[in-house]
Order: sequence, then C-alpha cells, then structure tokens
Amino acid sequence: MKPIEKWNIIAKEFTTFLQEEKGLSKNTILSYTRDVHKWIDFLTEIKYNALPHNIQIEDIQLFTSHLLQKKISKSSQCRIISGLRLFYSFCIEKNHATNSPLESFSMVYDQRPTPTTLTTKEIDNILQHIPIQKANGLRNRAMIELLYSTGIKITELMELQIHQLLLEQEVIKIIDNQKQERIVPLCPSAISYLKEYLEKGKLKFQPQEEYMEYVFFNKYGKPLSRIMAFMIIKKCVQNAGIQKIVNPSIFRHSFAAHLLENGADIRLVKELLGHEWLITTEIYTTLQKK
Repeated sequence: MKPIEKWNIIAKEFTTFLQEEKGLSKNTILSYTRDVHKWIDFLTEIKYNALPHNIQIEDIQLFTSHLLQKKISKSSQCRIISGLRLFYSFCIEKNHATNSPLESFSMVYDQRPTPTTLTTKEIDNILQHIPIQKANGLRNRAMIELLYSTGIKITELMELQIHQLLLEQEVIKIIDNQKQERIVPLCPSAISYLKEYLEKGKLKFQPQEEYMEYVFFNKYGKPLSRIMAFMIIKKCVQNAGIQKIVNPSIFRHSFAAHLLENGADIRLVKELLGHEWLITTEIYTTLQKK
C-alpha cells in the first residue's frame, strides 16, 4: 500500500471518530476533514512518502510555507494547524503515531489584545457576595450564572425570552444578532437560580404585559438594558472586592478559557460561543500558554 493511500484510510477513520466518538456537528466535521486533506494534498504534491509516525516539525514548517505561497491567510493557516493537532491526537490514540510533530510547533498569531479573565475562585466569590433575599438579588445571581456558565453575550442575555430556556432539557437556546441559533448546556447551579428567580423574583418587577416573554427586568417592568446590566455587574464585582476592570464580556472570556484549560475541544468551544471563525476562538489558547 502506498503511503498516500494509508493517509486517506486514516483520514476516513478520523472522520468516523469525529462522528461517533466526538459527536461533533456536520459542519465542524467537514471543516476538520478539509484541513486534513489539505495536508494530504500537500504530501501528494511534493511526492513525500512518509507515514504519520515519520513526520517531523520541519515537515509542518514546510507545509505552512506552502500554505503561504498559496496565499492562504494567517487566520486560515492557524485553523488548518488546529485541525492537524486534533488529527494527530487521534493518530496517537489509535496507534498510527507515537507523538505529534505539532507538539512544539506554534503559529505567530495576530497581535490582538489578550482577553481578561477571572479565576474560578474570583467567580465563586462574586456569586457568593450577591444577596438573594430580594428580587433584585435573585435576578442578578441568575444573570451572572448564565453569563459565566453559557458564555452568552450581554446583548443576547438582554434579549433572552422564556421560550429559549429549555430547563427540562438542561439547555438554553441562544439567538445572536444575525438570528442564528445555538444550543448551550446549562449547569445545575444556573438552572437552580433561574428557576428560583422565575418563580419568586420575576413577577415582583411587575413586567408590562407586552414584555412578559422576556426574562430580565428593571424596576419599571421593562426588559433590562445593556447599560443597566453593565452597572449591576460592575457593582457585584466591586462587592466581592475584585480589583480587575470588569465588563460583561469577562464572563464570556472566562467561560471559554476555563473550558479549554479543562481539555475541551476548541471547535466545540467555537460552537458554544457562536464564533464564525476558529481563529477568533484560538485567542483563548494563548491564555493557556501564560
């Protein structure tokens, strides 16, 4: 069997692995397999007969130079390399290789500002300092639980309606500003405080009839505004004695960073965040290297 034929067989096994063991979406699987086939096409083009266990970091460097010559953008190169990292993890798991040539390989990322995040201890501290004896506190606790446990954007949270809370299924349906939907799991704590707020707190805001489907309200019975939500979050953070400059996005950044720190697949994180491009999500991998 020719080496390229072997690569193609392994690529098919990889696709099956993504479907049956990883349970990824069709679009994500397609993206991964395309990336792997770009690598196989490169090996075919240069008539390189090495098998997965023979590949060295120099071969990966040659591949990225090849992508550059093909005028593949830096962000697309990063996405392709990310796909190859998972492919090699699969190869090691299935004994097609003993180590990954990408282990010590790194792309030069765009010079984007590194997101500020909170530690899990800081988040726990913020939550514990929110008094929940009154409706305002129940609302604030439920809001921050959702911000951190789902990575929802503040604008998406302010537009949230009751029908999007699928509490029995333990998921939330998030709708972005392009009307694209994504389903994100809810943790037990978020479900508990959401239920308590909806049962004991929401009606105390006396929601106006036309807004009854919304989840979070101000004292006038209207949906909470983004600016008011920002002020509430800032106050909650100050009450916990945290000195970082905080805005609602810090919970989204923390959600992504903590998932990756705990071994979540980067493309799953991309889907949960609703990112269109993987390179957007990859900024969080720089936090792991610090």
